[in-house]
Formats: sequence, C-alpha cells, structure tokens
Amino acid sequence: ICADEPTGNLDSIDNQEFFVGASRGELDPGEDYRLFSAFWPIFINDLSLPYRIRLFQLGLEPFFSYACEPKENIEVGTNLFFKIGLTPLNQRLQSYFKFGFGGIYLTQHCDEQKSQLNFTEFVGMGFSWFITRSNALSLEYRYRHLSNANIVKPNGGIDNQLFLIDVSFDF
Repeated sequence: ICADEPTGNLDSIDNQEFFVGASRGELDPGEDYRLFSAFWPIFINDLSLPYRIRLFQLGLEPFFSYACEPKENIEVGTNLFFKIGLTPLNQRLQSYFKFGFGGIYLTQHCDEQKSQLNFTEFVGMGFSWFITRSNALSLEYRYRHLSNANIVKPNGGIDNQLFLIDVSFDF
C-alpha cells in the first residue's frame, strides 16, 4: 500500500461494520452486570473535512445485548453516534474516537433502574487495522452509562465497560 493512497474506506458511508463483544458493570449490592453485545453501525453521512479531520461520520447503531448476570436479561436499543478519525486515512493502522447517545429497553427489573425504558450515552476509542483497502479488523473500548434521566425513581444508573471486536467491509 502506497503511503499517499487511502488505505481503506472507513471514510465511506458504504462501509459496513459489525461489532461483537463483552462488558462488565457493577450494580449497587456488589453484583456484576455482565453483557454480551452485538452492534451494527449504519453510517448516515460522511462529514469529513479535507486536510483537517481525517474522518468525521454520523451514524445510527442498532444493538442487542444478552445479560447473563445477575439475572438473564435482554437489552435492545439504538444509538446516534459520531466517529472522528485521529490518524490520516493513508495509514494501515488507524485510530478513532467515538461518542453517542440513544434509547434502550431492558427486559429485567433491577433496583438501580425503576423503569425498563432508559437512555444511554457512551464514549470510546478504537483502532482499525486494514488487511486490504476495504477490509479491516478493529478493537474498540467504550464506557457506557445507562439511566432513565430521573423520570422515575430510583435512578442509580448502570455503568459498563465494553470491549468490542469488529470486522469492516465494503459492499
């Protein structure tokens, strides 16, 4: 790959990504909240500015999570997110910053959250390693906060640390 040519198409809204991973959070009585999650980002718009920010995207991210602790639970929701590249697009290893917010439905009632309909916000960072010009493997870390925005008490919130792996491809 030539240094002057773009390495891949993570800057393209035609690029597809699929993240899977696991997370851990802590509930008030010292119980763990463990999840296995799948995310499918759908890029809405490429807002990249030439020669300044290498990658700047807006997207929607439907997700599904299975909680195995403290009780079995399903989470379903979607996030609106921004993805900002930190390295030039002509690098085989690219880093990025991601943040967003959205809505989530939990099938489980827990002491920390009175309502099953909640909100999420997250911040994260990741690295993409381009295998070819249009295929990449990525690792991403996210810190996620879940709460009902004080609509219903209690609203203790649930914080999770997510570790995700991704496969990116163009179609």
